[in-house]
Amino acid sequence: MTEAEHLFVIDYQISQELDNRHGIARASGNLGLIYQKLHRFGEAEIMHNEALAIARQLGNREEEARQIGNLGEVKRSLGEVDSAIKHHLRALAHDEELNNLEGVARHAGNLGEIHVGTGGLNTAEEFFLRALNIDEELKNRSGQARHLGNLGKLHAKTGDVLGASRFVYRAMMLNEGLEKLQDAAQNAADLADIYVENGNLIEAKRYYQKAIDFTKDNPANECRRMWKDSLNRIMSG
Repeated sequence: MTEAEHLFVIDYQISQELDNRHGIARASGNLGLIYQKLHRFGEAEIMHNEALAIARQLGNREEEARQIGNLGEVKRSLGEVDSAIKHHLRALAHDEELNNLEGVARHAGNLGEIHVGTGGLNTAEEFFLRALNIDEELKNRSGQARHLGNLGKLHAKTGDVLGASRFVYRAMMLNEGLEKLQDAAQNAADLADIYVENGNLIEAKRYYQKAIDFTKDNPANECRRMWKDSLNRIMSG
């Protein structure tokens, strides 16, 4: 049992003993997220369903939307794509009614990612752009970086090298400014991959090196080793 799981289990047990419905919902939702990270999806689904049921009993519609979205992520992880889409669309509709823009952006971003996986690139782009516009309005730079990175990878799939590189570069700069260096490194590596596909090895070398530099404080990083290997292949070629 991880330390985080242990703490939330204690929170859950205490809340049950006190019959604190708000506490039970909070702890079960947190445990669901922990179990997702641990790939214990059956347990995650149980916890998110419990949090959802309590949110409905308490009339907390914002929390209800959050838990429906969390269940959508569980379904996505289990490969149940149709169910994942339905859950996220329900969550998005709830948050639209509540004018909860942060929730709408989150669900739209998740829906975009799911549609990329199914090959629905036009639909995916619509969701990513919607999420990006909202997070720009909210000045949520972390959300913006996520959506820009996703738009870049989507445009790379369509062969739009210029558009792809512009989106990913903006994501990299935002993540660097937020000091999210692992994410900035991944953006730099994505840029390098885009330039490799386009045959621009000079720019590819530049961005693999940036990815390596971003992760200099984490030399054991597995991705860093792969980026070094990619850079060495270009240099030796």
